[in-house]
Amino acid sequence: MTAAAEPGIDVLLVEDDDDDAAVVERLLTASRSSRGSDRMIEVAAIDRVARVEDALATLMEHKPTVVILDLGLPDSDGIDTVEAVVNAAPNVSIVVLTGRMESELGPQAIQKGAQDYLTKGRITEEVLRRSLRYAIDRHESQLELLHANRRLELLNQILRQDVRNDASAIIGWGEDLENHVDDDRVPSVRRLLEAARHAAGLADAASELVDALSMDGQIESEPVALGDVLDPEIVRVRDRSDADLTVDRSGIGRDSVFVRGTPMLSSAFEQLLSNAIRHTDRDTPHVAIHIHDGDDRVAVVIKDDGVGIPDGQKEMLNDSETRYEGRSGIGTGLYLATSVLEQVDGEISFADDYPRGTEVTVELHPAMEPE
Repeated sequence: MTAAAEPGIDVLLVEDDDDDAAVVERLLTASRSSRGSDRMIEVAAIDRVARVEDALATLMEHKPTVVILDLGLPDSDGIDTVEAVVNAAPNVSIVVLTGRMESELGPQAIQKGAQDYLTKGRITEEVLRRSLRYAIDRHESQLELLHANRRLELLNQILRQDVRNDASAIIGWGEDLENHVDDDRVPSVRRLLEAARHAAGLADAASELVDALSMDGQIESEPVALGDVLDPEIVRVRDRSDADLTVDRSGIGRDSVFVRGTPMLSSAFEQLLSNAIRHTDRDTPHVAIHIHDGDDRVAVVIKDDGVGIPDGQKEMLNDSETRYEGRSGIGTGLYLATSVLEQVDGEISFADDYPRGTEVTVELHPAMEPE
């Protein structure tokens, strides 16, 4: 089955050499589409200029689909040429043309905003059309990612400022109100405070999740001391709850355990510990943390005596393919924890604890202590 051609694209060719320009124009106007592609690309119009100055003037009046840009022009040379066009038309795809002796400029051009590069003398019709398709698709993906990050920034601002501030105000008014109501109204005020604190916690977790998603693929893992990220969260959960938390370090064979982590790793543990004490029907939740130091993995096992997780939900949470589906029941905190662990190639699993409750196992890669 032959794929239907998409609407034709407009190309701005910026090339001062008449022979090189003629080759590119001939390849662009050829009737055959690129072989092996299920998405045909047709060129509707070609506009050629010989100078960057003329290219910038053209881009002010009309935005083509793709700019094919030579890096050696009479009024501009090298990477400066790319930067000038990117600044003038950030929403336009760019394919750079380099000479055989300028091969190192291609990757540099991509770093500066171009989507692809071609070497003169080695361009065929198939290569050219494939490059145009790749440049268009890659640029669309880059713009979608940019817009997504901007939406995340806006969401983060709303969560950190508006929602968190309003929840904090409710907590403050509620605590003041608790001391000025009749005894029969105190339980209602306390339930109001519990709901407000939960909302504030959700806002914090969601905001941290936005941070984790924004950093995905942009932050490198580094050696971190496990105690430095885990112990403060244990203390924090103890201080703000009536839970009984115990820590078993007998499985550690050295003074300090270092793992591959990021600044968000502490947030992952905070969410897992909070979940362990939140989903319970006991007056005093009991949570036991066991740390095991292995050759290829460091495991942190969190056991609670709460209500447990249904088998069907537990099966979905243990499968990375179904974990984020709505029917898995994953909450904001657990979503944050799993997202952070994925950033450092960590693993998480869920099992029943005996005689009741849930056992959550986090496995991290060990790392050498920094010198």
